[in-house]
Amino acid sequence: MNAQTDTAVEVYRRDGCLIVPDLLSPHECAALCAESLAVCCGERGPVAGLEVPEPGESEEDTMARYMVCAMVHKLNSAFAPMLRDPRIVAVRQRLIEPDVKAVHSQLYFKHAEQRLARDPVMIA
Repeated sequence: MNAQTDTAVEVYRRDGCLIVPDLLSPHECAALCAESLAVCCGERGPVAGLEVPEPGESEEDTMARYMVCAMVHKLNSAFAPMLRDPRIVAVRQRLIEPDVKAVHSQLYFKHAEQRLARDPVMIA
């Protein structure tokens, strides 16, 4: 869906979110996925609620521990530039208004299945 259409605005107002296919390239998505793993492994600095991965633990199991990471752009990672990326800013301005400033970010982890016995936690 093109985020610059009236239909996109209607979907956003109805659902509270909007999926914009192909907004980021496959390369950019892969880089953000790698950065997500780095955050979960503690490689981007201290994060409240973060547990150090067990030796030999799979990437999937490491990330399956978590549901969301708040304020991920403050970790000096690849996520900070996303708040000001012109493609994302254009969508945000179309959906909300031109004078909106992004000051909060959240990284949500979507799991195909829950691999661990316990529920995922929020890290902040």
